[in-house]
Amino acid sequence: MNRDFLEPFLKIRGAEYNSKRRRMYVPLDNNGGNLTTVFFSPYVMVQRIEIHSHTIPDFSSTIDDTRYLKINYCQSGRCELSLNNGEHTYLSGGELAVDTGQATDTFYYPNAEYTGIEIFIFLDSDWRNDLTLLGESVEIPNTLAENCKKHSRPQIIQTDYETKSIAEGIGSLIESQADYTRVYLKFLELLFALQYKDFTNGKQKRSFYTSTQSEIAKRVYDKISGDLDIRYTAKELAADFGVSETSLKTYFRGVYGCGYAEFQQNLRMKRAADLLAQTDKKVIDIALSVGYKSQPKFGAAFKERYKVSPLEYRRRCKFENKTEGDNNVLGKR
Repeated sequence: MNRDFLEPFLKIRGAEYNSKRRRMYVPLDNNGGNLTTVFFSPYVMVQRIEIHSHTIPDFSSTIDDTRYLKINYCQSGRCELSLNNGEHTYLSGGELAVDTGQATDTFYYPNAEYTGIEIFIFLDSDWRNDLTLLGESVEIPNTLAENCKKHSRPQIIQTDYETKSIAEGIGSLIESQADYTRVYLKFLELLFALQYKDFTNGKQKRSFYTSTQSEIAKRVYDKISGDLDIRYTAKELAADFGVSETSLKTYFRGVYGCGYAEFQQNLRMKRAADLLAQTDKKVIDIALSVGYKSQPKFGAAFKERYKVSPLEYRRRCKFENKTEGDNNVLGKR
């Protein structure tokens, strides 16, 4: 196997490599995030990515100074692509990107949730011998790479039903620990599906942001998530960062996929739900901690989001935890 590629990953605590199954598993965070790689050869591989954090360890040294074709498919969540020209764009659910080095290998996940697959084909290797079907070399990677090299940005499409099903099928097979030959055949199916796709960015409007614009959005996120009991207006936030209200809203929506007010409300409700489930704090105290001075208004907002009252939500969580605990005890008998 390509030991230069493996070494940085295997330094992560809990990482495992099974040479017989051609599979590497790398835990990425404390919340169940992981990277699972299936190797078809030392230089052709596919990874299933599951993230529950904003960032992951930097593995960029694994492919430095190497020509490669990279295919990223986002199943759910949102991923920042940092381009070598200093721009940023954001891959969201159902989108697929192809690049040959136009994007860096440092990623940021705005919503701290992401699931997808990533394919690497090292073009400086003899990959034609690694990719064969019925004894014939599969030349599609070369075609995709040549088309991509003509552009300064990654080529991105919104997948159709067929391509989406194939890409998600690859992820499901890896997650279920299917034999690598099944994953390989599904991988080839994806390459053939991409063979005649039109990757020209003109077909769908795509926004690109400067590093400063992206950083402003991230600073807004830090501010509104740090003090959920404070309600910031767009005017206040715009003044803090020296931009217009319209610009601030545009930057935030571009990075996080929704308006800052909606995002802040979602954060409040999620925090309230966690406190209801994990603590015995009074509902009024929880309401105050997430920016509501009135318990009835908090209750109405919570019910709109979770379809039950705060007290009923707490009852359900306690009941489910008790039931789960009882099942664990029964299972040990």
